[in-house]
Amino acid sequence: MFFIFKCENGEYVFKDIKIWNMPEMDIQTWVMDMWKKTYNTIKTGNIVRYIKDGKRKTNFVGSSENRVCHVRPHGRDSKDTFKLPVADKLTGATEYTKHCFWINNSYINDIFKEYL
Repeated sequence: MFFIFKCENGEYVFKDIKIWNMPEMDIQTWVMDMWKKTYNTIKTGNIVRYIKDGKRKTNFVGSSENRVCHVRPHGRDSKDTFKLPVADKLTGATEYTKHCFWINNSYINDIFKEYL
């Protein structure tokens, strides 16, 4: 359920409520592909692609790689971690910052374009 507001003269005005379910085709294609890639990345210990200026660049699916969804950090901070089933090949880490699945902004915008 989404509550739709629109900014009018600097104030947010309630416009509508939209009940929405993701189409099954998107779940079976885009979401499943992202989930499988994430699963394989973790199971093969191939999480960190490289480290630059102390920041880790991962092999997780980004928003530019999938039309519907992507993976993002979700922990409170870098110490909020999960144990890994396999150590990361590059860093040797046996736990990693919590991540979660997100729906892309562009996908949400397409759903609500009639309100924009």
